[in-house]
Amino acid sequence: APPPVAPGQPRVAEGAPPPPPVDDAKAAPKREPMKPFNAVPVTGATWALTRRDDSLFASLSGADLAVGTALKVVGPAKGGSKERDFYGVASVVEVKAGEARILFDEPDLLPDGLFVTAEDERARDKEKGPYGKGAHGLTLVGSLQQRAGDSSADVALKNATDFDWSHCEVKLPDNRALKLGASVVVKSGATQWISGSAFKATRGGHPDAKQQEGFAYVRCSEGDGYLKAAQLP
Repeated sequence: APPPVAPGQPRVAEGAPPPPPVDDAKAAPKREPMKPFNAVPVTGATWALTRRDDSLFASLSGADLAVGTALKVVGPAKGGSKERDFYGVASVVEVKAGEARILFDEPDLLPDGLFVTAEDERARDKEKGPYGKGAHGLTLVGSLQQRAGDSSADVALKNATDFDWSHCEVKLPDNRALKLGASVVVKSGATQWISGSAFKATRGGHPDAKQQEGFAYVRCSEGDGYLKAAQLP
């Protein structure tokens, strides 16, 4: 009797050489590298992106970037001009020894040889519209997520309002706090990633009643509010 055929292998005529085994890894379609959205002018400093252990890093060369700073991911300059290909917006989640760890959705799809540059603050000021520094007392609505039992895990701050948040201070349920950099704007409908290790214990303070119920307190120029903090497994 002919030998049994393994599942997933084709049946061949008796005496014919067996076909090569199917390599599922090779059969899986390879994802194409990300293509740029468009070209944008870049006038400020740029820092080269490097990839290490599935994470993105940028050597700041003495620059001072705050945790939470939004950065544009761009390509090299086009023909000596200020125009560069634009791949999206990333954020600084950790700064250590002159190097910034950068968070970007699907970093494995980014091609090599890219750079990051700080978003233009003048354009960002224009985007604030009527919700600038003069509009106080608004209620901030959103959420916060962090991995349970890991105080150094990145924190996801979600803005669920229809206006941007600026000059924010975030207090976690355990009362560790962080003031985001003055250039950091939590965009309407967007999620701002923050390194959990950047939060520090507050002196002489204790969590209030809402924090003890699992809420984080966020205060910005536009207003303040308690945001439900979800603990992820």
